[in-house]
Amino acid sequence: MISSYSLIDRLADRNMTTVYTVIFLLAVLVLSLGIDAATGITGKDEYFLSHRTPLTMMEQDRWWVPWLDEAPRLKKPPMLYWLGRASYEVFGPSAASARIIGVGFAALLVMMTAIIAYRLTENRRYSLLSAFIVLSTLSLAVEGRRMMLDIPSTAFSAMAFYAFLRWRSEPRAWVAVLGAASLAAGVLTKGPLTFMLFGSGLLALFITAGDVRRSLTEQPGHVVLYSVVLLGLTLPWFVYVYLQFPETSLNMLQEDAGSRQLFTFSSAPVSAFFLLGIPWSFVLLQTLLQPRYSAAAPTTIKEQTAFLMLWLLISLLPFFFFRSFARYMAGSIVPMALLLACAMHSADIRGLRWSARLGMLLGVVVTALFCGAALWFSLALWMPLLTLIALGLFVWVWWKSRHAEAMALSATLLWMLLLGAVYPQLGINYIPGEVYERVGDKDVILFAGPQPALLAITKGRAYYRTKHLKEKDFSSTPLIFTPLDNAADLEKQLQDLKQSYTPQYRYKALNSRGTWVRFTRRGTTRADWRRALATRSLEDLKTEIVLYGPVTSR
Repeated sequence: MISSYSLIDRLADRNMTTVYTVIFLLAVLVLSLGIDAATGITGKDEYFLSHRTPLTMMEQDRWWVPWLDEAPRLKKPPMLYWLGRASYEVFGPSAASARIIGVGFAALLVMMTAIIAYRLTENRRYSLLSAFIVLSTLSLAVEGRRMMLDIPSTAFSAMAFYAFLRWRSEPRAWVAVLGAASLAAGVLTKGPLTFMLFGSGLLALFITAGDVRRSLTEQPGHVVLYSVVLLGLTLPWFVYVYLQFPETSLNMLQEDAGSRQLFTFSSAPVSAFFLLGIPWSFVLLQTLLQPRYSAAAPTTIKEQTAFLMLWLLISLLPFFFFRSFARYMAGSIVPMALLLACAMHSADIRGLRWSARLGMLLGVVVTALFCGAALWFSLALWMPLLTLIALGLFVWVWWKSRHAEAMALSATLLWMLLLGAVYPQLGINYIPGEVYERVGDKDVILFAGPQPALLAITKGRAYYRTKHLKEKDFSSTPLIFTPLDNAADLEKQLQDLKQSYTPQYRYKALNSRGTWVRFTRRGTTRADWRRALATRSLEDLKTEIVLYGPVTSR
């Protein structure tokens, strides 16, 4: 690690444009491993919505309004789907061309963290460390490999916040336009949640820095320009879809508000605090509870502590009042990393050793579970062993806790191998070759699944997903896939529609159900797990998928 530390010193001596470029390319390299695998990190929202929506837009030649399953996809704004279709058009539909969007925005987020850190402190090492900490979190290693909304909206929001910091010291019209355009792109990606990172940072600045309020009052023309650009870029799409689909738009708003359970207390931010920060979670907790400094710490960095603490807490606060998931709070990664880098730079790192060791144990547990499963069930050999070597390096570096940069890079290497090389070999969402042969160019209906999960993106067809069959669905005599649990319902609907279909093929596979760590069949019990471990077989944990086809007359 001494040589790596020296390399970091040399990088810190370069001009900042070179530093930002290296950070971006390093993040792309780290996060790209395994994104082309159909068995890689995924989740229902990715394969059910993010992949299929741009495919539908291509098949129906739609751009302005996203479309899915015979209806406008209005629950989320269109930016991700526009980018998805553009990527499919250029590179062709595939898991890699879909997920490279997530990788690109994750790399952009890492780079923007470095840029914000340097703008706050003008300290090169602090800028580098902040970026490395973001890249080393398990949450970015997971979400940065998927075509999802959270990381892109966070990256846009980080750009908007940087633009504000720059405008604060360089009040120029083009900087205000850049900030407004960045925020608008975020709103067109994930709506109001984009304001969480930008807005919480702005509010924290208002509280801790009096000159921010003065800057705004001294430049009313720029404030007006900012507002005009922001509204001008966002309102047209929202107004258009409301005028074109008023009933659908209102139903979507009501459904979304109902599912979010507004003004209902949620403990999600508590778990998100630990999940987003792995393996830094306990170091972050100690930093919040016991801020500490060394006499040699740069004043410009120590001065940021109060602001960063407030930014982090405000970014989490709104999520206590509605139902959400940890990935919704991705924006908190930025102030989290900046605060951690501040603590690592401003304090004697040995004072954080035991909290680092506790966080290290979280990484050990995650890695041991997946590598152990791959080896125990004979799913892979060399990649789990290589990852366990990386785990040994990770444990050694974190146990010593001497250099924060080395700690971050060892965690980054561990997640790259675990998620990019080991996880795809577990066979989650595996589709047998015979499925592809039977499907060919035929139309397919995914009934109450949608399984097989990655069939749409690997075949480059959106395929129709429904729980309620209609007469018109059979105009092209499609094949129908369904999990075995839903087979009885499918057969009843087929009978009611007087359609002669019969099971023609079935297979078992581990399938993602919601998140990347939930991949066993519904209803799996501890007894099932004990039996699987005892027999060293995953068969009882797999979901059975049944392919129905039309009965052919002889």
